[in-house]
Amino acid sequence: MAPEIGLLSRNVRIVGGDDNQGSVSVQQFGCRILVGRIFRGRSLYIGSAQVDGVEIRSCGQSGFHSTRDPRYAFVFKGTASNAKGSFVRNSAFNNNLNTAFGAHLSNGITLQNNVFYRSRGSTVIIGGQDNQVLNNMAAVTFSVNGNSLSDNHAFDFPATFDIGGVNNRVRGNAAGGSDRLSYSYVGSPCTSSMKAQTGSSALFWDNTAHSGLIGLRVFGLVAKCTSVAGFRATHHWEFGVFSWTASSLAMSHIAVGVGRVGIMANNFGPDPVKHLTDDKWVSLENSLIVGEVPTENACVQKRPIGSVAFNGFKQSDPKVGIMMSTFSKSRGKMDGTGPWNKPTSYPAINGLANLTKVTFARFTPNNCNMSSYVFTNNPLSPDAMHPFQLVKTGVQAIDNDRMAFFYPPNPAWIVQEDCVDMDCDGPKHSIIRDLDGHLLRTGHISSLIPRAEIRFDSSRLPIALLAGGQTHFIQRGIARGLPNNVSATTGGCEWKAAWNGYQCGHLNHQMLIIENMDADTEVRRISPLAVYGGNTGSGKYIDLMNGPMDHGWCSYYTCLKRLSTFYSVVVTGTEYELWLTGSHPTHWRFHLLNSQSDEGIKLTVWYKNIQRKDIYKDGIFIEPTNVLATKELIDDRYIPQINSNIGGANYFDVKKQFLHLIVKGSSPVDVITSPVITVSFNVVSLDDFFSPQQFVFNLATVLGVPLDTVRLVDVVAEDTPLSGRQKRQTSARMHTMTVQIGATASQNQTQTAAPPVSEQIAEGAPEADSDNVDMDANATATGLPDNSTSASAQTPLSASNLTVRYCHRKTFISVSPPFIFILKCVFSMYNTLCMR
Repeated sequence: MAPEIGLLSRNVRIVGGDDNQGSVSVQQFGCRILVGRIFRGRSLYIGSAQVDGVEIRSCGQSGFHSTRDPRYAFVFKGTASNAKGSFVRNSAFNNNLNTAFGAHLSNGITLQNNVFYRSRGSTVIIGGQDNQVLNNMAAVTFSVNGNSLSDNHAFDFPATFDIGGVNNRVRGNAAGGSDRLSYSYVGSPCTSSMKAQTGSSALFWDNTAHSGLIGLRVFGLVAKCTSVAGFRATHHWEFGVFSWTASSLAMSHIAVGVGRVGIMANNFGPDPVKHLTDDKWVSLENSLIVGEVPTENACVQKRPIGSVAFNGFKQSDPKVGIMMSTFSKSRGKMDGTGPWNKPTSYPAINGLANLTKVTFARFTPNNCNMSSYVFTNNPLSPDAMHPFQLVKTGVQAIDNDRMAFFYPPNPAWIVQEDCVDMDCDGPKHSIIRDLDGHLLRTGHISSLIPRAEIRFDSSRLPIALLAGGQTHFIQRGIARGLPNNVSATTGGCEWKAAWNGYQCGHLNHQMLIIENMDADTEVRRISPLAVYGGNTGSGKYIDLMNGPMDHGWCSYYTCLKRLSTFYSVVVTGTEYELWLTGSHPTHWRFHLLNSQSDEGIKLTVWYKNIQRKDIYKDGIFIEPTNVLATKELIDDRYIPQINSNIGGANYFDVKKQFLHLIVKGSSPVDVITSPVITVSFNVVSLDDFFSPQQFVFNLATVLGVPLDTVRLVDVVAEDTPLSGRQKRQTSARMHTMTVQIGATASQNQTQTAAPPVSEQIAEGAPEADSDNVDMDANATATGLPDNSTSASAQTPLSASNLTVRYCHRKTFISVSPPFIFILKCVFSMYNTLCMR
């Protein structure tokens, strides 16, 4: 990158004259040129201007930056399209007291081949549409606070070239020496193929920035995709390119000489608290990022003038090619109130960064003992950083130790108002996926992942996981020498101390998002949550998660609310178990983020209750694998296999209380617990009345509910060996039938939920005498153990007097007229739903 040279003198000059009171030197106002609109009587006059070869010096008035009264050196204001054809060419703006040139609500103006030197606030501000900023050079832009020059506490961030509006062409410009931004750009629309505009058709192209705080800030369009291309930046203290856009961002042909961070591209929205998603992404193509740029006296580089108050980096911090993106609920700070790379809201659900044909060069330690890395996660982000995917992305003259560094979670976050009593999860769950092995020179899919096991505390494991007999697996993992216990991601991986992470080969890592959809997702804690599994040859692993940080502020205090959405890292084609400490949500949502349709995992979730689980994929109900069974409804052969082609394939083992679920493809799978009543009956084996099919029909008739609201979930046949408990309760010639009574699952998740089963029973109960019920209640009751109880429900049975409670022992219920029958609640060592 060669330096630009500009000529400031012109033969025709417009100069702000200084008087005896020091109008320029003391009061800081000079001449100004305003092209606008004015009424004279009933007539409207709109101006235009064509200026060529003029020097404009000591013009403008300091401190007046409002677009309502822009006292710039030269400004077009409110001319709309009437000033089309106006231009300022081949001119020089020298040492002006405000913005040198501006266009507000003005269209079709050309600013070309001009030289700008020493401006206060932004040098060039462009709004409106169809304007052109071509081949201009600008040097030395100062931030201001009132009349104070380069004030450390000026919260605004002026830019040498501040480009807003729509369809404005910005090409061939050069900016240098800004104490804030070199360029601020709203962005261009992407092409129809969602790529960045490049070449002769690009609105933003061939622009250069030297020496500033930030090279290019991208705000983003109100559109699906924003484009930025053809940009070069070097020697910027914080970021070469920084964005935090609402739209996806496509970047191409970017060349950055790293000051501290070459590129950081972030995205915000939609709201994860409302469970909204959008397939947002950022992409970088055909670009070059250089770590060490030859500079005289590189070891004594200082911050740009006036940037101390906003700096997120120290002189000793390493140089970084790309800092991993943040996809968040809302935009972070992009002004002077704090570090720009610090998120201030929850992580979004979806997000992906793609790098294609990007080259990294010269990331090596310099003579100042300053480290440098190609990639790092964000040290100021406690929450999820979404995956990076690399294709044809390589390095030149880079040591393998410089490929990445993964910052661990900050221990200072483990306080009540932030992450409470554990690390937040974000820094532990970054993924950089080298899809073709080009970066790591492996020739096959590889991954770079952080050390998730840092500060692992086995005392925080869910009690159900330990009580379920999994302890020996955990101990076996420790015995194999895995560092500080284990991570769900490290099987088949090589530890890289220089990265504080792992290099993994032949493993397809993806991000598994576990979303609590209940209304109390922010106020009811269900963590710590453990993802346990892996079959990659190095044993099974535990990923212990806490959840996001508390980002809320309520009357100057933190809100003590934390979203129960968890971002884990898994290997596709692998089986995992999910265990949690708190009570289960009634509605889960599982995302295998950015995965292909043939990529999936098998997830086994243990539940504390045996209520029916309804599974939906893309909003469509997925029947359980044993839906057509007429006997032996509980059997391991119904467990869906990892190679299943059906995303959402499921089976709920009501005895072991495990839900087996296939999560496949990028569209989410929903698991909804239905409000059903689960009861078991011991009945004599009368083929006509108590055959499984006839039994369901008769029970639905007795209860007065639709047939499809009664589901048979288990039958212990008369020729099936009975347990000791069953033998003590009844004879060997009995059937034990377990049924669930509840509303039928909606075939479409968006349908209105059916009324609770208690309301259906109350509304559909026929007025029949209890003698018509062909059940010998007294005979069944004679076998009750001494500690059994009975209770009579009021008549009529209704939603107001039907209660559901948790019980820890067998409970027998007698329901008075209109029906008399005996219900035996299914016994469980954990809370089992009963009716009282």
